[in-house]
Amino acid sequence: MKTQTCTNCGEQLEPGWDTCPACTSAVSTSNNCRSCGRELKPNWKICPYCKTPYSGSAASGSASSRSGFTGAVDPIFTEPEREGHSTAHQSELPPGTLLRDYRIESLLGRGALSTVYKVQNTQLDETLALKVVASYEKKHPLIEAYKDEYKAQRAIVDKSHILHCEAPQVHHHTDDITYLMLPMELAHESLKDWMQRHPADNELRLKRGLELFKQACMGVEAIHKQGLVHLDLKPGNILLTGDPENPVVKIADFGLSRSMQKAGQRQALYRDGIGTPAYMAPEQILAARWKDVGKEADLYALGMIVYELLDGDLPYSGSAEAIKEKKRDASIEISPPQGSPYLSEVVMACLNRDKKKRLVSAMALITQLDEKRKQERQEKQKQETERKRLEQVNQQVTSLLQQAQTAYTAGRLDQALEILGRVLNLDPNNAQAIASKKAVTKEVAKQEAEKKRQEQEAEQQRRKKAEAERKQREAEALRKRQEAEHKRHAEEEQKRK
Repeated sequence: MKTQTCTNCGEQLEPGWDTCPACTSAVSTSNNCRSCGRELKPNWKICPYCKTPYSGSAASGSASSRSGFTGAVDPIFTEPEREGHSTAHQSELPPGTLLRDYRIESLLGRGALSTVYKVQNTQLDETLALKVVASYEKKHPLIEAYKDEYKAQRAIVDKSHILHCEAPQVHHHTDDITYLMLPMELAHESLKDWMQRHPADNELRLKRGLELFKQACMGVEAIHKQGLVHLDLKPGNILLTGDPENPVVKIADFGLSRSMQKAGQRQALYRDGIGTPAYMAPEQILAARWKDVGKEADLYALGMIVYELLDGDLPYSGSAEAIKEKKRDASIEISPPQGSPYLSEVVMACLNRDKKKRLVSAMALITQLDEKRKQERQEKQKQETERKRLEQVNQQVTSLLQQAQTAYTAGRLDQALEILGRVLNLDPNNAQAIASKKAVTKEVAKQEAEKKRQEQEAEQQRRKKAEAERKQREAEALRKRQEAEHKRHAEEEQKRK
């Protein structure tokens, strides 16, 4: 037998398992019709009772996708199975199938219980998304669950960022099968799809992605103001509607949402750790009572979403149960996300294991993101200003060094030293200027020493000349004295004669 994969969480399943151990979704292994449950022969291509296409074996469990919604592999609009809510494993309804006023156009996504179609409302001539669950029972517990989901969304006052849903409807398709339907606003993609389309563009994820995320935070704030908690926030449940160039972000899938005021009235969770493990808060996994899980869990999920937005990946990896085990272990700490040191502080404030130490609200998260983003922009602007200043300094330094070289070559060493001094005033650590100044200073000292030597030699020559002239004068004076003396003796001798 081939290994199966859970349709709801992706957990690998062993042959013979009838329930996924990670998310507790039912696993079908029999040759029964997934719409009406009747037993079928392996070679049949269609169910003869409800006309549902049949492939000859049970669903393998992997999520399927069709044209019309790029994020079909992440089943948005779908909810985990609740205890006591048994449903038929439905197959894909072909295009053209009419369910009341809704004509199916294409498949958008499939979950463990529900399938979402792109449909046309034939009465209003508008395109919608339709969540459909097939049931054997005409009065099914999920009818109330759908009503609860619809009421939760309808109760929210500010619906600017809440996906619009119409009242749930029941459609008795055949004597054996009833479809539970929840019409809703059609989205062109989820935040998960958007992130997958921009996996490496960090700047776009910081700018555009954060703006989309902040819209999602506004939706969560509206949910909390109404006294509700969502409990299954993830990129696949954050939908982009309207103009693709300027989308309006809306929160979807209120299948797990509940009232904070009524938390104490329901002591048990639907399941142990119900939700999407990668985005669940530790208390969602550890708590045994509703009242122990509040809006702080949504803040944790928002922290995980913005972590993924900044980093491109989530801090926890592995199967659903492996992720739960890691979150149960208080000794395991996660590293801050890459992408923005400033914003990572905000992210980690949302992901504190102690829910009392997390940010207090979704609006506080927006405020913190805006403040840190502003600080980051200011720092980048400061760095850019400094870069431009250094660029100008480098241009001036390059020009001055060329001037200094010209002066040095021409022998104008004092001018070269003066220019190099100006260079070092602009850039005190400029190695070329320091080395050039040292060389020029050495050359100046050498020239000064040579000049001094030459001056000393000239002084010696002057003194020698002066001494020679003095001796010459003394010799001349002596000669004249001797001549005079000789003349005087001659005259005296002449007189004696």
